[in-house]
Amino acid sequence: MSPLPTGTVTFLFTDIEGSTKLLQRLGELAADVFEQHGSIMRDAIAGAAGVVVRTEGDSFFAVFSSGPAAVAAAVAAQRALSEAAWPEDGAARVRMGLHSGEGVLGGDDYLGLDVHRAARIAASAHGGQIVVSEATRALADGVADVGYVDLGEHRFKDLRRPERVFQVVVQGLPSEFPPLGSLSAVPNNLPLELTSFVDRPEVAVAGALLEHHRLLTLTGPGGTGKTRLSLQIAAERADRYDGVFFVPLDAVDAPSMVATTIAAALGLSQSAGDPAQRLAQHLAGRAYLLVLDNFEQVLDAAPLVADLLRASPGLHVIVTSRAALRIAGEQEFAVPPLGVPNGKRDVATLRTIGSVALFVERATAARPEFALDATNAGAVAEIARRLDGLPLAIELAAARVKLLPPQTMLERLGSSLDFVASNRRDLPDRQRTLRGAITWSYDLLSPPEKRLLRLLAVFRGGATLEVVEEVCGRVTAAEEPLLNTLEALVDHSLVRPEERAGETRFTMLETIREYAWEALQDSDECSAVERAHLDTFVEVAERLGPRLTSIEQTSVLERLDAERDNLRGALGFAVSSRAAEPAHRLAAAFWRYWHMRGLVPEGRQLLDGVLTLDPADPARRARSYEAAGGLAYWANDMSGARDNYSRALEEAEASGDRDLIGFAHYNLAFPTMMDEAGPREPKAAIPALDRAEAIFEETGNRLGLASVSWARGIVAVMNQDFVTAVETTLAASALFAAEGDAFMEAWSNHQAVVGYLRLDRAADAAPLARQLLEVFGDTGDVSGVTLTLGNLAFIAAHTGHEEQATRMWGAVKALAGRSGVNLLDASDEWLGLSWKDLPMHTDPADRRRWESAGQSLDTSEAIALGHEIIALVEAPNG
Repeated sequence: MSPLPTGTVTFLFTDIEGSTKLLQRLGELAADVFEQHGSIMRDAIAGAAGVVVRTEGDSFFAVFSSGPAAVAAAVAAQRALSEAAWPEDGAARVRMGLHSGEGVLGGDDYLGLDVHRAARIAASAHGGQIVVSEATRALADGVADVGYVDLGEHRFKDLRRPERVFQVVVQGLPSEFPPLGSLSAVPNNLPLELTSFVDRPEVAVAGALLEHHRLLTLTGPGGTGKTRLSLQIAAERADRYDGVFFVPLDAVDAPSMVATTIAAALGLSQSAGDPAQRLAQHLAGRAYLLVLDNFEQVLDAAPLVADLLRASPGLHVIVTSRAALRIAGEQEFAVPPLGVPNGKRDVATLRTIGSVALFVERATAARPEFALDATNAGAVAEIARRLDGLPLAIELAAARVKLLPPQTMLERLGSSLDFVASNRRDLPDRQRTLRGAITWSYDLLSPPEKRLLRLLAVFRGGATLEVVEEVCGRVTAAEEPLLNTLEALVDHSLVRPEERAGETRFTMLETIREYAWEALQDSDECSAVERAHLDTFVEVAERLGPRLTSIEQTSVLERLDAERDNLRGALGFAVSSRAAEPAHRLAAAFWRYWHMRGLVPEGRQLLDGVLTLDPADPARRARSYEAAGGLAYWANDMSGARDNYSRALEEAEASGDRDLIGFAHYNLAFPTMMDEAGPREPKAAIPALDRAEAIFEETGNRLGLASVSWARGIVAVMNQDFVTAVETTLAASALFAAEGDAFMEAWSNHQAVVGYLRLDRAADAAPLARQLLEVFGDTGDVSGVTLTLGNLAFIAAHTGHEEQATRMWGAVKALAGRSGVNLLDASDEWLGLSWKDLPMHTDPADRRRWESAGQSLDTSEAIALGHEIIALVEAPNG
């Protein structure tokens, strides 16, 4: 074999698409076909001065010093394959992928991310297709008679950054192929990883178990890499499912919240009813793969997993946990540590061992000039062995290469581990070693660094620098700038910066956070920092909460998404420590977020705890009862809404706050006219609205007056006075817009759409519906999306587009069933929009077929259908 080139090289990976089926189909002829394929590939590679690095079965891995030569070889191979004489139904269709990067040798093979990237690109291609990375495209721009089609950015199955790829187009060869089989082709929320995945045989072994067992539980102590392994298994097998979703449970400590958390990861609203039941309904009939991470703290929720698996035959679940779930059908897989060296080995062999490979990669990231060589290989091998191959412990050790060479590190590691190993007999040996490794890393910190690491343990899900400085500044006067100390913890790999919603958050691995939390609890600062955390997040909620209804709604929701676990933790501490005043402030400021994100059951549960505390201030109590009433209303629990709003009125009157009293009367109008206990009585709401309006006129509260105007529009619809309804709600919309309340502006326009529909003026309703679909879709308001799509079904029906109308109605029914948006029923019950009463002229069998097709649409597809309806209605002849 020719010497393997180094420097900038281009890697080529190829294999026969469907080779196993081809082998079975050809029988005795298969050997000749595979031999002919191999001969063509070798000739094409050699003809372009390439080198075959290795082959495995029908796959080839080749390398070229020249990018143009690599592309020319791939083109020559495809031409030869297309012109070859093959048995009938026995052509070898070869997929090819190329990527250019740094050729780093480890023995007689290449190392590094660029090799993996080329292999992933090839694996995403189809038989007869050549796909190249942007780097290769740039190098090979001058290849004669070759064109390129930009396929856009794709995430591949290594969970790293997206890669822009191109299809090579050659005259006379096929150019039309299905979408690439990349991770981007499958709906998923798998997170991007900051570091590469070191190959582990467990990916294939555990993945094979998943083929035969619908519940696979990866068990083991913290630090064995269960989460990263589960993500890689999911990525590798993503193309077998309709969707793949990662559900982190590290911040969930109540089994009752697991269903809500899974639903949130799937993008479902949890506005009312039993979240587990709605989740099961959503999963039924879908082939999803769920990854439930860190299940050990919610093991009592194991029956929920069993129920979901029974409800959906196509569902597969990967669980990571320190303990098995112990339910029927579970396949447990104990995640072993990475392989460790056994005896003396040469450098090239050591590079192939998982624990050493991980150490080298992370050490190189920390210190680019680091290299495994004869002088340090023995020390690195011994470090990996003493750390039992635990990925977290190895990463912590590798980060120290910036300070200590491996030989010195080994000396410190040995004595430190012996000194700090846990003496708890109920912990397995590897967990004792992990605790020792973390303690060793902790002991190397300076006193300010240790203190900051302890304080950071109060944050769940991390925090921004601004919030870290605020909380820590309440309990300590920093001896040096906090940013410098935080940067040191990042350098030590104990804290990680992550980009979320356009800002940097500082997080810790949960195992490290648990260790730091224990250290904080053993200190005399725990109560103080928890109170500082609570006070800070009360201020965060009070600063952001009012802006949830403003034009900043989308960005505020994203910020609160990032802080949700901190807000939950702060409220939990407030309730458990009986801190009544901050608990009420936080709940009152935060409740609208629970509603808008479809977390109504969670909000109601947490508010129940808050309402057991007495803040002494009746205004505080009034606002909390108002929040509880609002959540009950959106859950269509009008009895609960009435009870809470009545208590809010009592407390508001005790406070003497006129605006608070006005809103209490206004709120009570809704359950009064919509109470499910009896017939709808819209006129019964008028006295409450009159009282509210009089107060708002007295205080000059323009938002209050706009709210009353909107409510009167609802009364008008229920009284069949649709002209007044439209006029009133459009006037309210203008008032809300003037005050910057985008939330109520949208809901006023929604009410105007209903009025227009009742006036049979669908053409006037369509522009407002388009605006609402954009607003509710951008903010993720599931209730708004559902009701707007329902209105669009009526708009389509009123304008003669019966197929689109019926498909949309099917989609809306399915979406309502999945999300629990119970207010959809109000369209029929108190707004008078009845689907069954619409005159239809198409065949009933067609309508049943269209409705069934609509029920299979997901939310994004239903929104796209909504825009299609709007375009049809607004067309010149619509």
